[in-house]
Amino acid sequence: MALRRQESFPRPGQRWAHFEVTGEVARGNMGVVFRARDLQRGRDVALKVLVVGHDDPDAGERFKREARSLARLSSRHIVSVHSYGVHEGLPFLSMDFVPGTTLQDLLDRGALPFSRAADLLARIAHAMDHAHSRGVLHRDLKPSNVLIGADGEPRITDFGLARLDDASRALTREGDLVGTPVYMAPEQVTGDLRALAASTDVWALGVMLYVALTGALPFRGDTVDEVVARVKNDDPAPPRALRPDAPADLEEVCLAALRKDWRARYQSAGELARDLERYLRGRPVLAGRVTAAVRARRALRAVRLHAGAVAIVVAALVLGLGLGVGRWLDATSRTERGAAELVLRAVQRRAAAQVAVRAADEAWGRADLARAAEQAQHALTEAAWAASYLERAAARAGDRAGRLDEALGAPPRDDEVALGLARDP
Repeated sequence: MALRRQESFPRPGQRWAHFEVTGEVARGNMGVVFRARDLQRGRDVALKVLVVGHDDPDAGERFKREARSLARLSSRHIVSVHSYGVHEGLPFLSMDFVPGTTLQDLLDRGALPFSRAADLLARIAHAMDHAHSRGVLHRDLKPSNVLIGADGEPRITDFGLARLDDASRALTREGDLVGTPVYMAPEQVTGDLRALAASTDVWALGVMLYVALTGALPFRGDTVDEVVARVKNDDPAPPRALRPDAPADLEEVCLAALRKDWRARYQSAGELARDLERYLRGRPVLAGRVTAAVRARRALRAVRLHAGAVAIVVAALVLGLGLGVGRWLDATSRTERGAAELVLRAVQRRAAAQVAVRAADEAWGRADLARAAEQAQHALTEAAWAASYLERAAARAGDRAGRLDEALGAPPRDDEVALGLARDP
């Protein structure tokens, strides 16, 4: 078996599957990346081949998860995936080939100019905000996973540890340490999977910004255990303690991304990106402070996520009972009629939520932040009512809908945050 694997492994100058391999680019924990020519599509690609534990189901599933993660995304600052397959027993993934270097290579030379650091991290944060909007968390975001092309633009890669919101969590047991500890958030180093959210990747962005500003890591240690202990318990030294000429606003942004409590951090990578852009435009930064604009934007984002979940559950509940929506009112069973009425109420509430979202969008476009926040909050309320009706419908429908209980559980954490902030004075 070992001989067969060695013989089947791609080598420079060799044709492997439909690729002509031209050279090795990098080696990672799971595989090797080659530069290759895709003979079917007539272009240069990065060919990633799983070599360590490729016959391990968990390793293979993580590799496939990277392909699924990248396939969901469409951002000029995220490496695109072209194909996934298996050749002679070795799984492979072909992606954009990005000639250039990595952010790690740049940081190895020392701290970056302040504007360059802010600009790079803003672009990376916007790309991660896009990934989060598609339900993908990276979980191993670090400078070596950010390619810097010949055009100077960053491109995020290596989504092998990414978590898809609708994927099975069985691959990573609660309590496992997954990722690179020095870039992992406190909730991540404790292995609490339920606490992982966009703010987990925001922490990694904060560490990257810290290194870009100071040339040093915020948490250091001789062993993994020492690093983990410092991530959990120690506050980082302010960047200006290491680099006195660092702008106070950039220091504030950096430390806001590195708050131990995820609730106190930026709640989205987009919020971090916009604050960095404020710095670049010479405007005051928010550093996590909740203004009317932030409250409205968070509520709009949350209600879109929540209303989308309601729509999915409506469809699942109808299909789970084997009934078309139009036939529900004709159902002869009292239980089915009661469930049908509740589902129709949920549909009506969801429609009201959509109307409120449109009104909030229009108010946002007019810069009427108070009206936008008011309509977004109304949309959240309607979406919550819709979820409540669906819960009751599922309960009436009995065992056939019982499997929907998990989907009908607590709303996403961003919803809780938005609702809580809306009640703040």
